[in-house]
Amino acid sequence: MCARPWMLALLFSVGCSAIVDFDDTTNLPCPCLPEFLCVQASNRCVPKQSVDDFRSCELDVATPDELCKGNSKCIDTNGRGPRCLPPCTATTYSVPEVAERLATECPQGSACFTTERGGFCDEGVCDVLANNCEIGEQCIGFNGAGLCFLTCRIFTQNACAGAALCHPIGDSPVNACIVAGLRGYGDLCDDIDTCTQSGDRPLVCDRPINSGDQRRCLPACAGPQQCLAGETCTPSRRMPGDFSGVCL
Repeated sequence: MCARPWMLALLFSVGCSAIVDFDDTTNLPCPCLPEFLCVQASNRCVPKQSVDDFRSCELDVATPDELCKGNSKCIDTNGRGPRCLPPCTATTYSVPEVAERLATECPQGSACFTTERGGFCDEGVCDVLANNCEIGEQCIGFNGAGLCFLTCRIFTQNACAGAALCHPIGDSPVNACIVAGLRGYGDLCDDIDTCTQSGDRPLVCDRPINSGDQRRCLPACAGPQQCLAGETCTPSRRMPGDFSGVCL
């Protein structure tokens, strides 16, 4: 017997509904469509790039970075658990120009923290007025976020432990330990390519006040006693800590 046309139409419609089991493609069981990720613990699918910046991405998925929007990555930093954080240029905060760059790379109220995967914007860890850092540290504000720095005195021998350098922070009067670099006396430097450790004559990445010169690694001075014959202790930072200039 031949099937009537209406019977064929019914069979076709039933076949189609068997193929597409769900009208809504969210919260489906795994395996997932290409634009979704499988949450192993719950066996459900979540959309890729569905987590906002500074929100938790602590889900049991194979590639948690894909939960984040844009260029953000799923990063665990500052003891807050994995969250989607925007990338930024890792910095030692050792020159005033860092503040301007942070304003272009990180949202207001966040600063750049160095992780094993590079620099990522995160909210502050301290309050500048309360200075609620560990003993020996100082809370300094950048881009509306507070960061704790281990303070030191530049003219104290072995002021910092290990491969660290005692250096002014931003345009503040605070000197703190930063990661020492490979730049030597007279070399160009910045917050990424920092000065090397130097025994009797500590180097700072600086330049004279109101100078259009590029920053260089120069001996720090608080007066002529730190400079050699023929050199002058030239004022540099506007807000000095325990040094006020560089030997030129």
